Amino acid sequence: MTTTQIILSLVLLPTTDTGQPNKNWAQHTVKEVINVPIEDIWQLAQTLSLEEMVVKGYDDLPKITHTKMMQGDWTNAGDYRIVYFSTGDTAIETLIQYSSPTSFAYQITNFTLPLKRVAKKAQGIFTYTDIGSGKTAVEWTYYFEQKNFIAKMLINRYIKKTHRYWMKDIISLTKEKIELKYSNRK
Repeated sequence: MTTTQIILSLVLLPTTDTGQPNKNWAQHTVKEVINVPIEDIWQLAQTLSLEEMVVKGYDDLPKITHTKMMQGDWTNAGDYRIVYFSTGDTAIETLIQYSSPTSFAYQITNFTLPLKRVAKKAQGIFTYTDIGSGKTAVEWTYYFEQKNFIAKMLINRYIKKTHRYWMKDIISLTKEKIELKYSNRK
């Protein structure tokens, strides 16, 4: 085998599908402190729809227009829904882990967005940590299982150009809405 063939076989080799994110997947994390106790965040977050959290589109990521529950009510692993985008694209979002009030994780598959050319699937993991004084630290990590090494470079470029801003906007809006709902309950 020539050097070129070896390099091409390594670059074009698909990643192993373990079902769980790993450190080799392209990823990005955002963090926020919400001035609400952890138990209340969990309850209040359940009242927010995905559509009201994603209020705008981005160059490489269109606005979410609506979702349609296909199984469950988004409170048990295995529940899933179809996510519809302003471009007519769709994705399947499946809840893969739900541990009230400390974490939940979801997986995005079957997307028709252009991202399908470079990613097999995506996963998001939210973790909530009580930091005292009625405050909760929230960490959201998004993982992309790339199809190969070149795809990982393209996904990392997409994260730097678009996805990190989308995540920061969503977590900031979530903080704002949850804190407002909490203050209105008092």
